Amino acid sequence: MAGTYVDAEARTEAAPPAAAEAGSTAPAAAATGAVPSPQTAKKAYELINAQSHRAYVWWESDAPTVDADDPAFRRRVQRALQKPIWSREDEIDEFGMRSDRIVLIQPDDPRYRSRLLWRWDQLKIRGLVAVDVVTLPDRQSVRGFAPLLGNRA
Repeated sequence: MAGTYVDAEARTEAAPPAAAEAGSTAPAAAATGAVPSPQTAKKAYELINAQSHRAYVWWESDAPTVDADDPAFRRRVQRALQKPIWSREDEIDEFGMRSDRIVLIQPDDPRYRSRLLWRWDQLKIRGLVAVDVVTLPDRQSVRGFAPLLGNRA
């Protein structure tokens, strides 16, 4: 399971004294009372199609990585991730009023991976029935998003 803030604080206090001798900044942070933020697990999208095949999508060095148990499903997901998606962007105009505009986000845009969560249906992956966000090392669900797709089977 995910570590808590208390667990992370206990790990930082139990740092070996060898780190202090090596010129680490951890003792300086401890002296000022600053606690380093805990590490978060890397997350991936889990896609499930009608035949119960699974594909996992995550980003490494600004490029999507796809891992799937079915080669054909993997290729369909890779092809779909090359398509742009439409997204609604909020902006404040010169009068301080909020306005919305719809923009086309290309796959190499840094916003693409965060906006994709709610827009998998725009990629038109044949047979996609569920999307979930999972932690990458153990592939455990963070939160279920299957109702977002509805009945597309």
